[in-house]
Amino acid sequence: KVYVKANLSGNGKSFESSSRETCQGVLRKLTTESYGYLLLREREQVFEKIHAEEDMERQIQYFSLYALLFSAIYGFLLGMYSGSFQTIAGAVKFPLLLFGTLFLCLPPLYMVNLLIGIKISFRQTLVLLLGATYVMSALLASLSPVLVFAMLNTTNSDIISLIMLISCAISGAFALHCVWGGMQYLTDRQGWQSHAW
Repeated sequence: KVYVKANLSGNGKSFESSSRETCQGVLRKLTTESYGYLLLREREQVFEKIHAEEDMERQIQYFSLYALLFSAIYGFLLGMYSGSFQTIAGAVKFPLLLFGTLFLCLPPLYMVNLLIGIKISFRQTLVLLLGATYVMSALLASLSPVLVFAMLNTTNSDIISLIMLISCAISGAFALHCVWGGMQYLTDRQGWQSHAW
């Protein structure tokens, strides 16, 4: 719409203004439409949007961006324990670990759903797993002050490893709960009943 209006007005910078408006619009939507808040507080609303395949692109963008940000923060803080280069390596490696796990789990989960008769599309499965990755990375970022406190007060690497392990276990459990709840909601909305083999 902005592009057409700019052309009608005879402005020579129509393409620039339209692309600037588009970028600003996307950033505004990512910062004002909090799918993360909905997922954490009103989970069924997000699951209903996934079921209706509504706002799928925006959910993919939102969950991807914030999961990347939160996991990079946690990886950065984790790398602080080892030294200067490890902070950058941790900020890169930890998001790669989470997103690598997501992309390893996505095809098998989709295929198993197909084989047992659950009619959930590939995009619905992707958004559900991205939402779970968001939950895990947000929880890890919220637990990072505990990690920093431990790093400031001890030099024992076993304690740091234990705190990291506990943080990942707690966050992973909540992420798994999100996937389980989403799958249950979507299958209930479809009226799917499990069949004996």
